[in-house]
Amino acid sequence: VYTDLSMRFSAERCDTFKWHIHAKWALLRKLSRDTAAAVEDAVRAWNYVPSRPVVEPEWSEDQRAVLRTIGARLDREDVLQDPGSQKPIYMGGDPGTGKSEVLVHAAVRAAEAGHKVLLMMPTGTLVFHYVERTPTHPNIAIETIHSATVIVRANDSVVMYAPPSRLRRYDLFLIDEASQIDDPVAQRLRIALSELPHHPVVVVAKDYRQL
Repeated sequence: VYTDLSMRFSAERCDTFKWHIHAKWALLRKLSRDTAAAVEDAVRAWNYVPSRPVVEPEWSEDQRAVLRTIGARLDREDVLQDPGSQKPIYMGGDPGTGKSEVLVHAAVRAAEAGHKVLLMMPTGTLVFHYVERTPTHPNIAIETIHSATVIVRANDSVVMYAPPSRLRRYDLFLIDEASQIDDPVAQRLRIALSELPHHPVVVVAKDYRQL
């Protein structure tokens, strides 16, 4: 055993370990001399949220129309008197045409107006993309479709699927890259949204040229 340890810990590695201990001890002494300030700095660093300013771009007329439609749907007084307002809003466009930009601004506008917003993505990569570009707001949540709707692959059948009740808290659902959603997940997502009693606004963005 001794021979094995001596082979694993050379003199250089032991020296590096010694300096690690020395650095930690020096840090501990510094913190103990000014504990309050150190704790305050640590809390400030831990709670730091990078600013993500939203700048209004030069919208096209189609983009303005989508934003106006979403705003009008959210401001409706009685959804039962306007059955057409229960239908999802479909937004199509090629890559780079500004679909994501519209969704981000729609989310921010709705959140600032007091509405609860959930952005749902088919992949974790897209979730990260939206987290990076969407301002932090208590009324905005960003999740994958599987996480938000509690869908587990190769689990219960569609008939046995029970959507989570927490979806009832959201007034606006924004779904991007819908062309990447496979059929079983799309079916459960449809069930989850159609069973919500308050008839939230649903926006679906996709590139119709993709499979």
